[in-house]
Amino acid sequence: MNPPRVAVVVINWNSGTCLADCLPSVLAQTLPPAELVIIDNASSDDSPAAGRRALEAAGRASSCRVVWVMNRQNEGFSRAANQGIAATTGDWVLLLNPDAVLSPAFLEEAWGALRARPEAGSLAGKVLRFDHRTLDTTGQFVRADGRVRERGYGEVDHGQYEQPGEVFSVCGAVALYRRTMLEDVALDGEYFDEDFFAFYEDADLGWRAQRRGWRCRYQPTAVAYHARGGTNPSGARLWARWQMPRRPTAIQFHVLLNRHLMLIKNEPAGRLWLHWPLLLWADGVDLGYLLLARPRLLTWAPRAAALLRRALDKRRRMAQSRPVPAPTRSGAGAG
Repeated sequence: MNPPRVAVVVINWNSGTCLADCLPSVLAQTLPPAELVIIDNASSDDSPAAGRRALEAAGRASSCRVVWVMNRQNEGFSRAANQGIAATTGDWVLLLNPDAVLSPAFLEEAWGALRARPEAGSLAGKVLRFDHRTLDTTGQFVRADGRVRERGYGEVDHGQYEQPGEVFSVCGAVALYRRTMLEDVALDGEYFDEDFFAFYEDADLGWRAQRRGWRCRYQPTAVAYHARGGTNPSGARLWARWQMPRRPTAIQFHVLLNRHLMLIKNEPAGRLWLHWPLLLWADGVDLGYLLLARPRLLTWAPRAAALLRRALDKRRRMAQSRPVPAPTRSGAGAG
């Protein structure tokens, strides 16, 4: 069987110091990528120069086409990802955060797990923190309250996720997608929904793929490393929750809203109504706290209303394409 043509898309924003490790790890793959596209979201640091220095130091292989796309403003993750995918021709597309590093055999192990599974539209590898012992993600699941759970997040790796199997979706920090799946689930020409500036866009894509019959595989021998969150897992999510008022208003807005956009688009109606009290309670606490700390968040209300209406319209149009199955929402995901 001929090796696949894999394209790698790195989405960068002010992460020049990270590119020195990220980009060489792409070029050092035992299964070399055919294309490397770096989308720079109007960085104010020296990201482009740092990235080019990293490529030169790594001795870029002539067989890998390298493209830089320089945006004039920060377009957000979803639009930048769509730009990167559109700029490539590979059969598979790996999305990679600049603060992530691939092990040398990541693509080879991923391809080995997928080549006999035509139903698999995406793959999640084992992603560790840079201490090489703390897990960052082994795939995503969506809880009853609509929050996305990164399986293994913050746990010490004791080999508890060494069984390949199915997960719900893949974290966008290190995400391998089949191009035919991306084309199949695209709506209005968008692979990632650009109403999701950032946050929940990866789970939304995974959910749309599940609706269309695609599956997401987990392969523990495809190993990568990601800097998210630090190395102290205890209470990490609770700390992040109460740090919300210190984040920019735009980030607060998208963290609160995008989970609802995802659920409105994808959750079966019966289950949505069943869990609505839990959703209102969970978000009511967060929203009330944030409004006390940052009342100008109220000025975003008209935009929120417009995005919610658009999500309802997308739900209606997606429902016409295929009945919604009942994919796995939570669990170990092995099998």
